[in-house]
Amino acid sequence: MNFDPLQRAGAVPVVTEPRSPDGAAHRELIVAVKAVNASEAFGNQSELTYAFERGTHRVVARLVDKKTGELIAEIPSAEVRRLARSLAAAAKTSHLTNS
Repeated sequence: MNFDPLQRAGAVPVVTEPRSPDGAAHRELIVAVKAVNASEAFGNQSELTYAFERGTHRVVARLVDKKTGELIAEIPSAEVRRLARSLAAAAKTSHLTNS
């Protein structure tokens, strides 16, 4: 599993895989998220969380307000995830019609 920090100060680490969360990769992700939260890199009012997207099992990192639970940032964004699904569906359709 690769963690690629964005190239600006205070950026959320982006988890680039796994497509299907295996035990070791999931444990590594948990350790990384806990380390970021313990460092208070985003302040003491914010918390990094993650979820596996339904269907793709790709990791979505979220920065949330601890007190309100309000979403501050999400990587990849919902728009990017929708675009990726649309492109994948288009590619699959194109592949089927070209066969």
